[in-house]
Amino acid sequence: MRMMRRGCAYLAALAALMAAAGGCAAPAGQIAGAETKLPADQTQPAFLDRVAEQGTVTENDAAAGVLMVLGEDASGAFSSRIQRLRELKAVDDSWSFDAARPLTKGRLAYMVYQVCRHQAPMGMRGGLILELTGPSQRYCLKELQFRGIMSPGLPYTPVAGMEFVAVLNRAEVFRRTGEIPGVLLRTPTP
Repeated sequence: MRMMRRGCAYLAALAALMAAAGGCAAPAGQIAGAETKLPADQTQPAFLDRVAEQGTVTENDAAAGVLMVLGEDASGAFSSRIQRLRELKAVDDSWSFDAARPLTKGRLAYMVYQVCRHQAPMGMRGGLILELTGPSQRYCLKELQFRGIMSPGLPYTPVAGMEFVAVLNRAEVFRRTGEIPGVLLRTPTP
């Protein structure tokens, strides 16, 4: 009985800690740096060159890159890009955004999966868990890693510039053709 009370006390303390930590998060839907823009007169090739050289991609650059894959104008303010991604269901409505925050693999995977699912002629379908539970950062990442669109890593890992450009390229090819370039695909061993 004493062990059970101690276990309950630990669970209560853990729940309180999690609730306190949850209170520090930005409110759902909030956009920090809403008026942030891309550098002036930056064409798509110039954007990709600039981003490829970065050690970590920001959410501002990610929003622009995903819209570029769709052939849409990404020159406006960060808030307008996020609003357009919400309309396309490429981002979750509950997410908060910060133009300067590093992009994570989970968020990138979610955005790319949603774009490939809803905006590609053939539409990407996920595995059983993804189809049953709906898209999440974790399962979208697992699906894109399985398909060879994204490299291994965890959902909270920041995305490097070169990886971001490679993922955008693979997503754009899939969106147009329904095929994934074979760069990351596993090859059978003899």
